[in-house]
Amino acid sequence: SCKTALGMKSGDIKDEDITASSSYNDAVGPWTARLEQEVNSGAWCPSKQIDKDTQEYLEINLHTLHVITQVATQGRFGNGQGQEFAEHYKLEYWRPGVHHWILYRNRTGHELLQGNTNTYVPAKRKVDPPIIASKIRFVPHSILLRTVCMRIEVYGCAWT
Repeated sequence: SCKTALGMKSGDIKDEDITASSSYNDAVGPWTARLEQEVNSGAWCPSKQIDKDTQEYLEINLHTLHVITQVATQGRFGNGQGQEFAEHYKLEYWRPGVHHWILYRNRTGHELLQGNTNTYVPAKRKVDPPIIASKIRFVPHSILLRTVCMRIEVYGCAWT
């Protein structure tokens, strides 16, 4: 029952609560990373190409503790011109009382989540175990150097 979209697509998560380590330019800033939306150039794109050693991220500030049970990603469609998407990504999260970002690992200890295979179909992934956090980061990952862009949604509910 804790699978409600938390507001990237709808706009309930405000632009100022979406930040990033960098952006290629203003047209692909963090506020453009809304699932199934085509704001400006259609997604957030970091300033650098991504590989296994690059640490770029898209950060969502939820302000209060939430249980995060699912996430979804999508690439930059750009009216059919974009071909940038994340094949894999990691999640990091923050909660009050913890003084560092925590790297998410699933129940089997894996930290990489399967991303997208194209720019237009959203890839929804279960977060198991769920994350309890007030902030979450999407960290794109690639074995080979590539341009990555992302649109996202976070699903869950308020922590009670």
